Amino acid sequence: MIPTLDELYNKGYLSRLDLHFARAMGRLANERSDAVLLAAALCSRFISRGHVCVDLNTLAGRPVVTHDGELSGARWPAGPDWRGSVQASPMTGSGESAAPLVLDTKGRLYLARYWHYQQFLVRALLERAGHTDKTLDTGLLETGLDRLFPASPDLSGPDMQRLAAKVSLGRHLTIISGGPGTGKTSTVVKILALAIEQALNAGLEIPHILMAAPTGKAAARLKEAVINAKTAKGAGALVCSDEVRTHIPEEAATIHRLLGVMRDRSNRFFHDSGNPLAVDILIVDEASMVDLSLMANLIAAVPSHARLILLGDKDQLASVEAGAILGDICTPPEVINRSAVLTETVRPEPQPLHDSEVQPEIGQCIVNLTHSYRFDSRSGIGRLALAINSGNADEALAVLEDKTMPEAVLVDPGDLNRKKECIESLVRHYYVPCFEDSMAGAGQLEQFSQFRILCALRRGDDGVETLNSTAAGILKKYTGIDTSREWYPGRPIMVTRNDYQLNLFNGDVGLIVKPDAGTSRPAAFFMDSNKKARMISPARLPVHETVYAMTVHKSQGTEFDTVLLVLPRHVSPVVTRELFYTAVTRAKKNVVVLATSDIIRQAVRTRVQRASGLSEQLWGA
Repeated sequence: MIPTLDELYNKGYLSRLDLHFARAMGRLANERSDAVLLAAALCSRFISRGHVCVDLNTLAGRPVVTHDGELSGARWPAGPDWRGSVQASPMTGSGESAAPLVLDTKGRLYLARYWHYQQFLVRALLERAGHTDKTLDTGLLETGLDRLFPASPDLSGPDMQRLAAKVSLGRHLTIISGGPGTGKTSTVVKILALAIEQALNAGLEIPHILMAAPTGKAAARLKEAVINAKTAKGAGALVCSDEVRTHIPEEAATIHRLLGVMRDRSNRFFHDSGNPLAVDILIVDEASMVDLSLMANLIAAVPSHARLILLGDKDQLASVEAGAILGDICTPPEVINRSAVLTETVRPEPQPLHDSEVQPEIGQCIVNLTHSYRFDSRSGIGRLALAINSGNADEALAVLEDKTMPEAVLVDPGDLNRKKECIESLVRHYYVPCFEDSMAGAGQLEQFSQFRILCALRRGDDGVETLNSTAAGILKKYTGIDTSREWYPGRPIMVTRNDYQLNLFNGDVGLIVKPDAGTSRPAAFFMDSNKKARMISPARLPVHETVYAMTVHKSQGTEFDTVLLVLPRHVSPVVTRELFYTAVTRAKKNVVVLATSDIIRQAVRTRVQRASGLSEQLWGA
């Protein structure tokens, strides 16, 4: 017996949007088949959960499992019959018609819009992957590589940063993936120096370089990292002429701002294939956060002659919207398929091969930076991150329970007294000093940015809302501040919606500070990307929230000295390997994990598997 739409809606498996989408499409196409309408509803549901499509083959004939467990006696339709019915429906087309759904030969069902996005992205990436620079001065490049990437005794294998630079100068597409501290940004700055040297030596115009990131916070961090790389001293100094250094840009924009959002159409941009960006080299940081729709629109606006360099960490959480673009690009389909079953094995790393070796063009554009300059092999955080990525739950727990590695600590939430002491101790140590009278706004913000509570969930006993309230109560206890007031001095806030007029962006963090002498009105204090203080009236602030605690998703692109990660005490589908890894690697010095060993095992063994088919199409499977 296949379930009805109403049954699935009443069980909370389908949303109101899923239900009405299926029925509306059915009415327009005069489609009455329950199996086809069910497939349409599932397509809507899966997209809302980050998938690009729904793979009917993975569901066909299996029991229907909702949040409350199996739906008694209900099974999804049988595979051949289900696919045949969907394919024969007027709701389904080949992608060339106006039909709202597209079914591919592998049984994956797409909304037509997402099908077109993905087909364009595949064609565009493969075209760029096959485009090499025939005018490159290889002698000058090798000299520059030797100067900027000197041999290091710390490296036990090949210098992947040097390889990334060589690939970037020779191809029109490069994907550089690496965890925190692997030197992605410093590598890109050296790549830009090499590209500028090539132009100067050939008497050509300096390449027009643009830098972008998916969020305002990520763009600001990219700008800061580039400035630091340009001005670094000692062993990490950028060895190039002042003329070259001057031409390396520092400004970075959000992708939406770079493309120019049309005011009348939020999903349309000023720059597209008909009006491309004026750019010769485009750097996109935090590419793991870019969804399918935005990536397709971005690449459409990049002229064919331009180099595109994507930076990110393929092992981090994917975008909130549909797609896991960076992970799909960097991971061959056989690895994706195998990892769904063999979660305890180390995930192979695709690397560029020598010209004599056979590998798809896309594979020759990918470089994985694996050497961490922040965490050595003895670091608790480094070892924990490696264990998580390797799918080794036993090793992850061993690191967390090893007293000789105090950088990574596990606290059992079942011990309520220890849990309370842990949270209170960290809040008191890091947040209470923010309320001292001697602290100025800049000092308060710097102190506050040393620590953050990260949560997997927004609601519930272990969610952001509860932990924000808990932290506020602890601060009231130790400082006497009335944290029930909306604009109490010292309240940390995080902007959750971009405001281009105020130059405040989603993820920006500020503090409410005491009124100046002569006024009773509080102000919101922010630091801009140039380290200059900004005071803004709370009444003018865009949508924001208190941020003693934040979700792991919101923490992407940020770093803190110490992180307290609070995971739910019960099994949750959001607790995955990617979420655990992302949270742990936000910490620079210490991470405290408040979770049971069972939840740790669940997190390490559960991978985010987003259906798309992108990897297969790119890698030719």
